[in-house]
Amino acid sequence: MYSVDRDGSNDPIFSLSRELGLPLNLPMISDKFDWILLVEGTTDVVFYKKFTSSFKEFKNNSFKSEFETDEEETLKDISKKRKNDSRKKILRLIEAKVKDDRTKHYYGIMDSDYWRPQYDVSIKKNIMFTDANSLETMMYKWAGFDNFSRKIVRSFYGNLSDKESDAILKYALSFSLFVGTLRSQSLGLSYKKIEDYSKYLEYFSNDCSFSFNKESYLDDLINISNLTDNQKYWIEEMNKSCEELFNQKDNLYTIQGHDLMNFIKSLVLVYIKARGKVRFSTKDKPSYVAINNFDTNWFIDSPIYKWIQDIENQKKNEENEEKSLTNSKYRDYIVSVSK
Repeated sequence: MYSVDRDGSNDPIFSLSRELGLPLNLPMISDKFDWILLVEGTTDVVFYKKFTSSFKEFKNNSFKSEFETDEEETLKDISKKRKNDSRKKILRLIEAKVKDDRTKHYYGIMDSDYWRPQYDVSIKKNIMFTDANSLETMMYKWAGFDNFSRKIVRSFYGNLSDKESDAILKYALSFSLFVGTLRSQSLGLSYKKIEDYSKYLEYFSNDCSFSFNKESYLDDLINISNLTDNQKYWIEEMNKSCEELFNQKDNLYTIQGHDLMNFIKSLVLVYIKARGKVRFSTKDKPSYVAINNFDTNWFIDSPIYKWIQDIENQKKNEENEEKSLTNSKYRDYIVSVSK
């Protein structure tokens, strides 16, 4: 079976009908193949575009006016519940859209974070969660921590040895695991307000080690988070047992990718300043540095990549079925008007 182009121009029956002067008002391939992938942020858009060409559009969590009118009410209802929870926005929107066959091609990829919101079982095939805490942590998982870290460290400062890069990663993992343990307790702290950890870090040249002033960091978090006295007391008490929690956690699901990347950048900055060097090789955001250094071949065995490939195949099959159906209808039409 041969395929017909969208406008039918390569179909011999189409050419014959034009020669006969027959009307050509039969619709060609429909627009229902506008497959849309919903992700949480702009870095997710950049990353997942590396692995698929099937999706007509990639949308991050800045929904606003990007959708059609019939979606506006749904989005308003979602925003009232929890304005900043992009995962819930994605899930509720997909739940609303898959009920209509015309818009069943909505998919979403979200970070696992520290909990997963409830969702309708009907959209299970339309959503995927990272197999680590977040996008950046997942990149480390599939790239391999040592090699990937060395590439990233050298993106910030190119003259560091493998030994220096590995030491920076060791401390970045330890410190970001501490912050991830805090995050996992849902304490209401404003972590995003502190992305440069340099002021809390100290380098000791005698044994090439780093320290992280956790008490000072936690004090600053509490002060900028507008917490009540009861919340502050609870956090201080919880911090006393944080090391115990810290040792019980699954690193890949506790370390938040942004924390890890920001710690690596901050540690590199503190280290090169201590060594009398002040030049940075890049001013890019850490997450984009990670994406730029990520080899797509590292990702082909991951669950998300396989999920994307399944969608690619489904899309091709549905398009072929639509083309075949259109060909059949068009031939029936030509025969009927030719009698």
